[in-house]
Amino acid sequence: MKEKKDSKKTAADIAKAFAKNQVQSYTNCMTRLRISVKKESTIDVDYLKSIKNVMGVIINQNEYQIILGPGFVTRVANDFGKMIDAQKTEAINVNLSVEDKDLINKIDENNFKTENHDIKQRYRAKTKASILNFFNKISLIFTPFIPAFLATGVLQAIGSIILTSVGQDNLTQVSNSWINITTLLLTLLVQILCILIGWNTAKVFGGTPIIGALLAAMYTPAFGAIIGNIFQIDGNSGTFLGIPITDISKNWFTVGVFRDGKAAGLTGSIFGAITVAGVAAVLEKQFNKFIPDGAKLFVVPFSVCVIMILVNFVLLVPLTGYVFLGMSKFFQVVTTNKWATPPLGAILAGVWLWLVVFGVHQGATPIYLMLIADTGLNTLFPLVAVAGAGQVGAALALYFKAKKGSKIRQEIGAAIVPGFLGIGEPLIYGVMLTRLRAFITACCGAAIGGLYMGLMPLFGINVGTIALGPSGLLAIPLMSASNGLPWTGMLIYLSGLVVTYISGFLLTYFFGTKGVDLK
Repeated sequence: MKEKKDSKKTAADIAKAFAKNQVQSYTNCMTRLRISVKKESTIDVDYLKSIKNVMGVIINQNEYQIILGPGFVTRVANDFGKMIDAQKTEAINVNLSVEDKDLINKIDENNFKTENHDIKQRYRAKTKASILNFFNKISLIFTPFIPAFLATGVLQAIGSIILTSVGQDNLTQVSNSWINITTLLLTLLVQILCILIGWNTAKVFGGTPIIGALLAAMYTPAFGAIIGNIFQIDGNSGTFLGIPITDISKNWFTVGVFRDGKAAGLTGSIFGAITVAGVAAVLEKQFNKFIPDGAKLFVVPFSVCVIMILVNFVLLVPLTGYVFLGMSKFFQVVTTNKWATPPLGAILAGVWLWLVVFGVHQGATPIYLMLIADTGLNTLFPLVAVAGAGQVGAALALYFKAKKGSKIRQEIGAAIVPGFLGIGEPLIYGVMLTRLRAFITACCGAAIGGLYMGLMPLFGINVGTIALGPSGLLAIPLMSASNGLPWTGMLIYLSGLVVTYISGFLLTYFFGTKGVDLK
């Protein structure tokens, strides 16, 4: 019988690596316990890696991502929280350090080249870390929603299968009820998503979650009519706070609110929610620096709300509206252009596993949502969803190359099933990253799969998902095609997985095992 993992023991062992008051905050995604520590903290990474049930440790600035696997990580996080007194995470300061300032003061004509090069290297490192930190924050915002996305996405797929099987013209009251009930939760999720995003954004950026949720609620689709009442519109003209408005379809103040002459809610909802809540969090922290403690409870939230309402409608609504429309059209053109899609698919799939390594792959979620809202199909997702199949094929090649009873066979055996189902972290951190050559051939296999999927528009077929959901084999029910036949999209995506499995296997078997530990 397989030994049950002890989450309390694992959590206690992990907690031993962190001294009192070192931990600022913690959270977990589907496979990782993410612990943010104070900037000056020193953590024994080798000890963390040696803990039983820990599959790997990734360091992203002051965040330690401890790989524990799906399901088990939730239990460990709950137990870990009972042992650690975590404080709210503050934004990372990326300004010049004291050392940098001292170095600048020492520069003279004789050592300018050497020390100036040193400064440039530090700037590059800081810039790279800042970009990575930004995408990591975006990932943290969306990670808690993954279980809901998975559940509602699969339910949506079931409804689509029922509709396809019965046929639009043959729907009965019973079948129509089943379709509606399978899409109910997804409809509700869409309506409350902006509020949830506002809450998480404020939390991640160090603000008050309820303020972020309240401001982001302005972007909720159901509140479109309420938002429209702010504008006094008669026909194609009107006023906004006394400002005359003409041609509401193009006017700066109304372009992000009105469509086809009607108030349809704020365009760019996801980006808008993130932006308004994020800016509010930054503004709130600035106010807290100089507002007296006795007045903070009222003055800070009141000031933030008043300022952000005005900034939202004067600046953010138009900008996020244009960003939403512009990016949506851009990706729509790119993913349907017969010349652009194949190389784009190869590049995206080829680098996707690296994005998973650094935990920033969830940053693409807003783009997925935009494509679904604008076209009904997320044609970008199939291009990257096959990436995990590349490392599954590579892992199988390592399995067949290794000797019977070897440690690597045991590691692959434990991680291969989740890999087939689209949960790639166990394979990445438990097998592939310690065998870099094989990981590179896995990425090359993924690129071939992305190229294959990108070739489909050349044959007049665009494949995409109808909702957010998992990758791997579990994504098959979510697939559809531009010809309106879900089975076409499912079969093409399945063939893409097979192509990627084979590509990853062959490239690794013949080119990815030289010098690789197969013990």
